[in-house]
Amino acid sequence: MNSRDRYQIRWATLAGCKNLDLAENKLSSTIPLSLWSLTGLIQLNLSQNRFERLLLPQMAKLKAISYIDLRSNRLSSNISSALGELQSIIYLDLSNNSFHGQIPQQLGRLFNVEYLNLSHNFLSGVIPKFFSNLSYVYSLDLSFNMLEGEIPEGKVFSNVSITTLMGNRALCRAPQLKFPPCPANMITTSASSAKLRLIKFVLPSVASILVFLACFSLFVKFFMRKKAKASSKEEPPCLNYHRRIPYFELARATDSFSEDNLLERGSIGKVYKGSLDDGLLVAVKVLNLEVEGALRSFDAECRTLGQVRHRNLVKIISTCSNLELKALVLKFMPNLSLDKWLYSQNQCLTLLQRINIMLDVSLGLDYLHHQHPHVIVHCDLKPSNILLDENMVAHISDFGIAKLMLIDNKSTTSTNNVGTVGYMAPEYGLTGGVTLKGDVYSFGILLLELVTGKKPVDTMFNEELNLRQWVNNAYPNAVIEIVDNNILRTDFTNLQQHSDGVDILRRCLSSIIDVGLHCTKDLPNERLLMRDVVPRLQEIKNGVLVN
Repeated sequence: MNSRDRYQIRWATLAGCKNLDLAENKLSSTIPLSLWSLTGLIQLNLSQNRFERLLLPQMAKLKAISYIDLRSNRLSSNISSALGELQSIIYLDLSNNSFHGQIPQQLGRLFNVEYLNLSHNFLSGVIPKFFSNLSYVYSLDLSFNMLEGEIPEGKVFSNVSITTLMGNRALCRAPQLKFPPCPANMITTSASSAKLRLIKFVLPSVASILVFLACFSLFVKFFMRKKAKASSKEEPPCLNYHRRIPYFELARATDSFSEDNLLERGSIGKVYKGSLDDGLLVAVKVLNLEVEGALRSFDAECRTLGQVRHRNLVKIISTCSNLELKALVLKFMPNLSLDKWLYSQNQCLTLLQRINIMLDVSLGLDYLHHQHPHVIVHCDLKPSNILLDENMVAHISDFGIAKLMLIDNKSTTSTNNVGTVGYMAPEYGLTGGVTLKGDVYSFGILLLELVTGKKPVDTMFNEELNLRQWVNNAYPNAVIEIVDNNILRTDFTNLQQHSDGVDILRRCLSSIIDVGLHCTKDLPNERLLMRDVVPRLQEIKNGVLVN
């Protein structure tokens, strides 16, 4: 099995199945309800697929199951309390999904569990104390969530390392792991102490805030002047939420920032591959502080990355900041950038891979534009800023010039750089303003580039003819003539077995190009929104899979 959504598994034929392994098959949509009727299952592995729906209460029927691996899917919503009914479970991995909400108390009933991984989700609240009562747990990973508060003591927590808890919002009370002590008002034992704390701490805090707000207007100009001259010893705004990595560890990880480990050389710095002391592979983005605007770029990227969490956005692991160096430590993407895949002699993307990448990028932009509490405009979307992980899932990177916008979507004032030539919306040259529709334009150009294999700054283009005009001239009757030869070499050969193979390919390419042309219209108001692009690309993908 190696293509998505094409499998119609007859679950009834698996009635006596005890071990079911469908990992790394890129299956998507909903986990079928009928799966939970396989009551004889002992081991279930659905990892590294694209299942999207939440875990259902019906899974409580799997009374005999001892092994469940659902990591690296798109499962969302709260973790189902039905998991607490699986008291034979020994191994449970829900990592790298999109679960949110608090960890359910029912997990405290998993008395036989030995391995439990809930890392890389969006879980919030405190770490439940019931974990300390699970006698057989030898591995517990809660890293990279949004957990806060006191770290419990005893049993499993006496053996955990900082890597299994790092990347959370505000954990405390574990000095052996270099977490800070908890504030006095966080430790409480009764309702009466909570009331006392309200009177003793909260009310004075409220009064202090009111006084602060009254003084704020008097000092705001002063603080604005000081902001640009802030000492480099200040912690970057995202350090409060991520692991701290000292300079000497980064130097060891990159072999003293050796050219042998250089991944990319950008306009304001370099990116190196590195291996941290715990073996974690990372990409270290080191800014050249001699370049004008580099410090502002570091602060902006750090702040923006610290505020976003989405499967298709690059993850920040840490930062390093001192007088001589500003560096962002990011998750390493083994398949590097989309740019390298499009223009490499040794690598080739199939049409389905290109559609999946387009869909991934559209989902990331949709989150920035329409789902994040504050609207974020990327401002510099292009193939070199699209990174591919080990499963060829696309992640948007380089938020160095990203802009936070008002909720009403009004444009902000631009600084100096609002994009890259060829991908930059035409209105930027007239108004200098940053808008959502500018990102949509860049996405449209990226989409046309994926289909044609032509860069918007290719030598064939000039003032009279650009990429969009060239594609528009061929649409819809001559799209096969402008398509990337790599698509024809890989996909056309496969489609020749169909009597209408050429028509299938032409219809698919025409649909993609239609989206790209609508995204790159000259007038911003005529362009699509990313929330409208996502379902159109999903429909195109489904059509390809059907054929």
